Amino acid sequence: MPPPPDTKEPTPPFQEVDTSRFIIKVQQCIDDHGMLCTGDRVLVGVSGGPDSVALAHVLFCLRCRYAIDLGIAHLDHGLRPDTAAEETAWVKRLAEKLDVAFFSSRLGTFPGHGSLEAWLRTQRYDFLEQTAAQQGFSKIAVGHQANDNAEAVLLHLLRGSGMRGLAGIPPVRGNRIIRPLIRLTRKEILAYLERLGIAWLHDPTNMDVRFDRNR
Repeated sequence: MPPPPDTKEPTPPFQEVDTSRFIIKVQQCIDDHGMLCTGDRVLVGVSGGPDSVALAHVLFCLRCRYAIDLGIAHLDHGLRPDTAAEETAWVKRLAEKLDVAFFSSRLGTFPGHGSLEAWLRTQRYDFLEQTAAQQGFSKIAVGHQANDNAEAVLLHLLRGSGMRGLAGIPPVRGNRIIRPLIRLTRKEILAYLERLGIAWLHDPTNMDVRFDRNR
């Protein structure tokens, strides 16, 4: 995985590079699952990692086709206080380069009981839902992709999940949360970013063994 792009600024997708196959796959996923309607305001959750950055860029490319308005939301999970401000500023610059609204917040302290991973997930979706409601966004787009889906199925299997859990991550949840990258693999996403010269941030928590998915 590439090292953190410490000095490279977020880059909008303006280069003349053939990425049509990637964009078509996203478009087909959106259409097959009825993810977007004309006039939707879509809040994109962006951590700065490759998946969410690719999601923001591809929705930016498709915004005219679907006549949608975009916004970017970033949540500081409080796990990396030494780099959190820099990461938030980086995502804010991405939003500015794409000329979309930017919203951010920071989590408080983990209460210390229960699963940290589950708590972070709940807090993240609460933040996105609250921001969408307050700012008038009709959809929330998150960057789950095909590898995440496979990992989720395996994790549910290891936990003894029933058939519902083995279905994996749904492309659409509650007609509000959408996952346009769910058919794309991490390899395809990284190749898309590389072809366009788009920078992204490396997340060291992906190696944190406190989280079941990482183990």
